[in-house]
Amino acid sequence: MSSLKVVADGRGGMARSVIMCLGSLAGLLACGQPSGPIPTVPPAGPEERVEYSRSITDRADRRRDASLYEYFCLNALGAPCPGDIDAQLAGVTVQGDRSRLGVADGFVRLLAARRSGGADGPITDQAYLDAAYQVALGRAPDPAGAADNLAFIQSAGERELMLRSLLQSNEFRSRP
Repeated sequence: MSSLKVVADGRGGMARSVIMCLGSLAGLLACGQPSGPIPTVPPAGPEERVEYSRSITDRADRRRDASLYEYFCLNALGAPCPGDIDAQLAGVTVQGDRSRLGVADGFVRLLAARRSGGADGPITDQAYLDAAYQVALGRAPDPAGAADNLAFIQSAGERELMLRSLLQSNEFRSRP
């Protein structure tokens, strides 16, 4: 599959460039994304997280969501986003999920994989749960919340719904 993308050339004019999407996840992530480096920004504050949690199913946009990427990087990696964060996320993201929730899920999967030594095997429900709390809330799950959420994941089989509930929680919205 291929797509034509019109890109601003920096002088007020427009330049056309053809972007080939080769069907790989990395190619899919590149299509439709703005060209050029993403500026360094501070992590998202409470106001930005409130907006994010309200529009969690919207299409993710690396520039618009730059402060949320920083928030997730600090929680997941303990450092600002590295230059290759998009490539790292491409390696763990569910193919075709371009939503804001999908980005958060990518960070959770990235952290869970790192914690398990980068193993290519499946991520356990417990590992996903622990990583989801760290990415969304910047902390380990409390025992009661962990038990309830783990039971939900195991009965419903819906990890992303549990993550969504964390991202729409008052704690996520109001963290400093």
